[in-house]
Amino acid sequence: MRKAQTVVIILDGNRRWKKRNALSQLSGHEKGAENVEPIAEAALHYGVRHLVLWGLSLDNVRNRDSAELNALYRIFEEYFRKLATSPLLTEYDVCVRAVGFWTEVFPSATQREIENVVRLTESHRGRMLTFLLAHDGVMRGLNADLLIRTGEPFADRAMGHLSGMEVSALDKNTIVKFTAYHWPAFSSEDLLSIFQDFETMESRSGA
Repeated sequence: MRKAQTVVIILDGNRRWKKRNALSQLSGHEKGAENVEPIAEAALHYGVRHLVLWGLSLDNVRNRDSAELNALYRIFEEYFRKLATSPLLTEYDVCVRAVGFWTEVFPSATQREIENVVRLTESHRGRMLTFLLAHDGVMRGLNADLLIRTGEPFADRAMGHLSGMEVSALDKNTIVKFTAYHWPAFSSEDLLSIFQDFETMESRSGA
């Protein structure tokens, strides 16, 4: 039985989840941030060695209004401040990385919290947790076993763009899975169900 070792999740659907539940403007982003730890814990417990979470695209940074972006930056700042003291980092000896153009576009206060948790865990060798922040969508040198995009039930439509990700940059054996659940509603049980499916799935190359 094979298990996914390197998993990429595109965290999509915060705003649609907020709209569907008739909540305030930032509720979707806040709930999405709260959902990261239980999903990460489920992935690590399952045995994933490298979990990659796409939190914000460079395209969104360029096109979202400044009020929403500033609120997002504050949410990131609080999230990474809490992550620095998360027991998951020591329990699984997790090395945290942040990849993207965040050092160029994020406010200095948000950058400091990200840099702090990266520095605190740089010597950890057990697992890896990578955040794609202000990321351009080009997956450089990442051989993912499994890619999950939340908030997208139409696989044919999504496969062409994958939220800006270059599918050609993924390994030919990467399994791509779409789920209709928006990221704030995506549960540990949903993730484990995908992992169980993965164990019997064929890759995109048919291998």
